[in-house]
Amino acid sequence: MRPGAAFAALLAPGLLAASAGHAAPTPVATGPHDENRVTAGWSKSGTREYVAFTRRILRTDRRNALLRIVRPNGAFTRIRLNVGRDADVGGFFHRRRVLYVETRRGSSDLRVYDIPTGRRWVPPGVNTTKHEWLPTRSGRYLLFNRDDRGGPGTRVVLRDVATRVETVLDRSAVFDSWVYAGQVSGRWAVWTRCADTCDVYKRDLASGVTTVVPKPGGGPGVRQYDGSVTADGTVYAARHAGSGACESVIELVRFAADDPPEGTVIARLGPDRFTTLTYARPNPGGSVDLFFPRASCSTFTHDAVKVRVPPP
Repeated sequence: MRPGAAFAALLAPGLLAASAGHAAPTPVATGPHDENRVTAGWSKSGTREYVAFTRRILRTDRRNALLRIVRPNGAFTRIRLNVGRDADVGGFFHRRRVLYVETRRGSSDLRVYDIPTGRRWVPPGVNTTKHEWLPTRSGRYLLFNRDDRGGPGTRVVLRDVATRVETVLDRSAVFDSWVYAGQVSGRWAVWTRCADTCDVYKRDLASGVTTVVPKPGGGPGVRQYDGSVTADGTVYAARHAGSGACESVIELVRFAADDPPEGTVIARLGPDRFTTLTYARPNPGGSVDLFFPRASCSTFTHDAVKVRVPPP
């Protein structure tokens, strides 16, 4: 399975529109190309913002992993992370490093970029002849997908980088079902499983207990997907009812400790757009920025945007 194929099948839509009580989007990376993945972090001092996004150049179909280092006055430096032709961005860790994916000779592999030094390297012992992609890291834990090349197998893998022990959190081996990594933060990891419907799963890495993030009324006809998580265990996800994704009303939902079991809607998305792969970044002061790409159901091109969520 080519990385990204699962999301074309999901078609989770949404033109984000402000409404009473809900957050409005802020553009992060827009323009004539296709910005189809976005993550972000802060420097150790909290004075510089790091934003990483994947840009597909429409004319050549080349995908670059790009990093912006944004200074307090808004000026920024942009760096291309990848050396080869095709790449994708991953999450930030240690407040100075960003993960990314580079595809060479038909295989997608994980790589690391150190922002202060500009040094690139391959994380030891992780990459195989399969596709490794969708990486995030928090402390000693690395979460990513390891998918078959040309086959239906998809796996969400958690790696303890200290012990080098890997745990397969979920897997699928049929063409009409897939699993994909969301985010690891602190003692929590989340991912999505899609078959007849989609569900977000949350793993307590300390206890080893996995739970399904609840849906309204049990939600047999509700799809919930694209999970992300912060270090306190707050989960964010996209949600819609029914199978006609591009005709549905999409909700971005927060599941914090004080929220009701079915979550609190922080934004609603309208028809004719879709979004995939949320990424949650806590900010100084307690707010959270939820980053995601939004795209047109007719052109399948994305803009990178974010929603600021105040403290619960």
